[in-house]
Amino acid sequence: MQLNNIIKISVLPCEQIAGFLRISQTEARLNDDLQFEELSEIHRPAALTIEEKVEDRQRICTAKLVFTTCDKWPESVLRMAYLCETADGDRYLLGNHDRPFPVTTRKSTHPNNFADNQLTEVTVTYSSDKVIPIII
Repeated sequence: MQLNNIIKISVLPCEQIAGFLRISQTEARLNDDLQFEELSEIHRPAALTIEEKVEDRQRICTAKLVFTTCDKWPESVLRMAYLCETADGDRYLLGNHDRPFPVTTRKSTHPNNFADNQLTEVTVTYSSDKVIPIII
């Protein structure tokens, strides 16, 4: 049984991604010296949904990453690429140095009950005409 739970998320500004190379339709390589920053204060596991569809004879691949954090999320979110790692070690890359870039939104909740969730929810959506690659 394969464990697909996302246990690690790392980020890097899209413009800093150099050496991204697709080696097949579903796999890609990254330059080894890229310095992704791991997001340490996130609730694990995170949710990653990858969907493929054909619309007007054009393939559209969409990824949606949702996680919660107790960290204060930056006010101005740059164009960030997200490297998501599963419990089994598979790594998925959302975004790279080319357009389209991932869109990051955050939602802060201020509930009227102390027992309700007060974490910041971050949602990353990424759409492309290429398959979301597994990094090998």
